[in-house]
Amino acid sequence: SNTSHGGLIYGLYKNTIRRHSGNLRYNQRYFDALAELSTTTDNVRCMLAYSEDSLAGFLIAALHSNGAYYLHGAINPSLKRSCSTDRLLHEAIEWAKNRGVESFNFMASPADQQSLIKYKEKWGGTTKQQANYQFPIKPFQATIFNWAMPIYRRLINFI
Repeated sequence: SNTSHGGLIYGLYKNTIRRHSGNLRYNQRYFDALAELSTTTDNVRCMLAYSEDSLAGFLIAALHSNGAYYLHGAINPSLKRSCSTDRLLHEAIEWAKNRGVESFNFMASPADQQSLIKYKEKWGGTTKQQANYQFPIKPFQATIFNWAMPIYRRLINFI
């Protein structure tokens, strides 16, 4: 994988987020950087699946300490029958096992995306409720940020 794949990966990510009425949290530069990083370190893996000469899906995983982490993944719905998500996830888990990690963390999923949660559970993931607390270190800047964030989300989803 290389940075030329960043745009293709970002396209699948963006379409998936929009299909699920989510918020875009990452831009193409982020995916370009992940694709590039996967070529320079063994701790990041950017896997692509092609079908009918088109990108059918991708999965990005990373190793840290004694665990592997599912960072991102998406599928081209018109090529869903290629089962690329299963193949990519199997490859990611095998990659992690071969590096001797103790766990594969599927990471959190939005509670309203039950199909994604069930997919992760199919592979042995367990779903738990987690609390998340935020404490602003700089209250003034946090207030401005919290005010601006909804505007930013509307703009980024409009683009």
